[in-house]
Amino acid sequence: MMPRFIPQGLRSFCRTAVPLVLLALVSCAGSSTYTESKTQTLALARSRGLVEVTSVVPGIKYDLLYRKANNITRQRVYPEDMPCLLHHTTAAKLRVAQEILQRQGYGLKVWDAWRPPESHTVLHDHGGYTGMFTPPEYMWSRHCSGTAVDVTLVDAGGRELAMPTGFDEGGPDSYYTASNVSAEKRERRAILQMAMTSAGFSILNTEWWHFDDATYDSRGTLPVPPVVYAKAIGLNLPKVRPPKVKRQYVYPDGSTTTTTSATVPLPPNLGGTSYLPGADSGSGVTPTSEPAAVKKTPPPPVMLPTVPSIAPGVQ
Repeated sequence: MMPRFIPQGLRSFCRTAVPLVLLALVSCAGSSTYTESKTQTLALARSRGLVEVTSVVPGIKYDLLYRKANNITRQRVYPEDMPCLLHHTTAAKLRVAQEILQRQGYGLKVWDAWRPPESHTVLHDHGGYTGMFTPPEYMWSRHCSGTAVDVTLVDAGGRELAMPTGFDEGGPDSYYTASNVSAEKRERRAILQMAMTSAGFSILNTEWWHFDDATYDSRGTLPVPPVVYAKAIGLNLPKVRPPKVKRQYVYPDGSTTTTTSATVPLPPNLGGTSYLPGADSGSGVTPTSEPAAVKKTPPPPVMLPTVPSIAPGVQ
């Protein structure tokens, strides 16, 4: 039972403290990654041709590594509950690759899938000098349309297997034909390459983990679907501090630029074609080529599955 009389001091405290507590509770409730609800965000993503990978690819694992600070920015680029999304046609191909690998006692783990253009800009601001991130003023990564995926190999229990390098490690061992790695790692890389190319992906020659949907790469028959911004699907991204140190960018012609700006300037002689070493721009290995170190008979073809409630023409 509530007391009939409340001391004046306690009434004053309640008038001040209770609204503050309520405001704090409202603030906590509003601190979600999603501007809209997650259900609404996924619906907005689907309307733009993006689907949750786990809804299409049975048994697939994912660990979106830009959700952690162990990257070139040393900060979280993605929110902790970042959804794993791909364009529906690319997700369908990934399902085929997963089926091929499961027959051999393996599986896929996704390290990066759809990448918001806002996040790609941040990654380029910090790491454009490495050549691993396509300059936004030049072209978007295919990750930004959900038509590229970074994957590694896991065993039947979902445990990551040792591969030639880690994610975004760079260097000569990251090349898809790198020979200065153990025979066991080369065999696993070949198994992954064979499954992905058989499913309709092309290999990026400088990053063994990166695969482009061959339908949309530089040899594909269709234009790349439009990029999808995080803000367009109601997804809040972490704020990332800009780089503070000087970066030296080495261009393909040998010239260099040292800059602290967020945008690395492009030399005018690059024209309309990407020559950036390692840029994930589709300049990889044709899917009809035999991947490095693969000497086995390719697996039988698998019927490409359709993704429910996504029309073929939706982009």
